[in-house]
Amino acid sequence: KKGAQGLRSTGRFFLLARMALLEDYASEGLDVPWHLLPIIALTGITVEKFLGWRSRRKKDQQQSKLEVRDALRTLMEIAAACALFFTSGPGLIMLNKQIMTKYDFPFPIFVSNLGSVFLALFMRVLPRLGLWRPDREKHSTAKLAKLVLPSCIFSAISISLGNSAYLYISVPLIQICKTLTLVLVMIFGLLVGTEKFGSQLVQSIVLITAGVGCSVSSDPGAGPAAKDTSSFLIGVTLMMIASSAEAARAVFTQVLVEQMPFMDSLYWSSPVLSLMGLVLSAIFEFPVMMQIDGLHPGLLLGLLGGFLLGGCVTFASFWLTKLVGGLTFKVLVNARNVGFVLVSVFCFGESCTSMQYVGYSGALVGLSMYERAKQQQAAPIQKAG
Repeated sequence: KKGAQGLRSTGRFFLLARMALLEDYASEGLDVPWHLLPIIALTGITVEKFLGWRSRRKKDQQQSKLEVRDALRTLMEIAAACALFFTSGPGLIMLNKQIMTKYDFPFPIFVSNLGSVFLALFMRVLPRLGLWRPDREKHSTAKLAKLVLPSCIFSAISISLGNSAYLYISVPLIQICKTLTLVLVMIFGLLVGTEKFGSQLVQSIVLITAGVGCSVSSDPGAGPAAKDTSSFLIGVTLMMIASSAEAARAVFTQVLVEQMPFMDSLYWSSPVLSLMGLVLSAIFEFPVMMQIDGLHPGLLLGLLGGFLLGGCVTFASFWLTKLVGGLTFKVLVNARNVGFVLVSVFCFGESCTSMQYVGYSGALVGLSMYERAKQQQAAPIQKAG
């Protein structure tokens, strides 16, 4: 109760502070710092998480030294996975956009597949060096096909179309659209019977959808004065399809990492994913790619960087999903996107309107409500177990 009261007090403080800040900026004729809204929303979510962790910590004070040591080891592993995930993802996104736009190499399927090829080769080198060996006897061909193929199919669609969107719309808008993936995960879960409706879940989904809708409709390319509305529509459509595929991929990847060891899941899925990417690139991109006369040295260096960073992103995604679960992983993705949106605006000159910041902040609050509702649904099951 004290934690909830403290959180409400914090919320009132941020609301009053924001109102006072808007009045001061308006009186002095300055631009309102709308970019602070996502940071404020994320700060509130972090405070809530900390209070919840502190409450659980008090209940678990009777843990043995061995349990505490295991918990610390797990926290260190999560911190390492987060560090890799939070740095490699944004770096790869900006690198791929530079490759496709600055060096005029508009082949998103080929570019996005480089990381899968690197990871497939890397996972084959490890057994040859004697550093690790897959459990070949434990997994039958039928089981591998059932677990690996769905995840790889949806992952290939998500990565290919998601990268294609960078040719048409801004980086901040793409990151905002990715928030809608959580809604699509819920819808997909309802269709396959893994999700159940609840009032708080519905409220969170409505808030996320409204926030994303506000951000998309406020984009400079969406208004009647926009110079190229077709590019905006193509980019948003690609992101909606990519987000749908990402939602399905998240569900199947969670099943995959739960059914087999983390390294085994990478060993079996990476070659399938890279092969799918090569086939799609050969069908849609190779005929045009073969007409290129020469490659700029900077482009070759960028492709090498994408080859290495892409493998790190895929590895970090599987690793973090295995450690924290699919739901917390989605929250971490959106936390990373907040920082990435601001960096892309201030460091790389990307555009983001005030209403897009407002919509994104609302979507983040809805995301927090969604996670809390899911935790409340899971609590009775854990007590019964």
